[in-house]
Amino acid sequence: MRFGRKRNEPDPESEAEQALDAALSAIERGEVPDYSQGPYDLAVEAERNGFVHLPDHLDFESILLPPTGGIPLFARHAEGADSEIVSLVLDHEDGELELAVTSSGGTPGMWAEVRASILAEVHDQGGTGTERQGPFGVEVHGHVPLTTEDGEQTSWRARVVGFEGPDWFLRCLFQDALADSPELARPYEDLVRRVFVRGNPAVPAGEPMPLIPPAG
Repeated sequence: MRFGRKRNEPDPESEAEQALDAALSAIERGEVPDYSQGPYDLAVEAERNGFVHLPDHLDFESILLPPTGGIPLFARHAEGADSEIVSLVLDHEDGELELAVTSSGGTPGMWAEVRASILAEVHDQGGTGTERQGPFGVEVHGHVPLTTEDGEQTSWRARVVGFEGPDWFLRCLFQDALADSPELARPYEDLVRRVFVRGNPAVPAGEPMPLIPPAG
């Protein structure tokens, strides 16, 4: 008795090769997917389209960031001279957008937990926080009053957006002017929509995923 595939059953390897050939042919013709409604999971998109072509994205291992269009970008490190990168920051003269990615361990519902934690922290600091509907779904908006060293009264304003992937959670923190102004935030939102995340099942749930500067 033979234990091969049944007659007319598709060959997975052959289908994968055909999908890859089709994807490469599409790339050669300039017909690449319109990645503008993300963020995306890299493995999911590679399986869906047979291939992911991101020649202009900056590869930080867990986050693949699209071209910033002149928006200043820098990496934020944990404390210490040789510390690891904990987030990527897209700068603005009156604010910033911070991107950080954490392992979810494949457990859904992390965004709800993060929202509750953010609201509790804002209230503990004497601020106010609310949940609102935004262009990405439910968001957290926070306002914390501050006093500068010169005694001037000011505030820290934040808008937090979260995205759950198959095994990751991406937190996007819009601060100050970018939290207040939809017009100023729009180009930053466009960048978020074209972000890809590379999952890593070896990272325990709740732990930051590695961010490594691109080679060269």
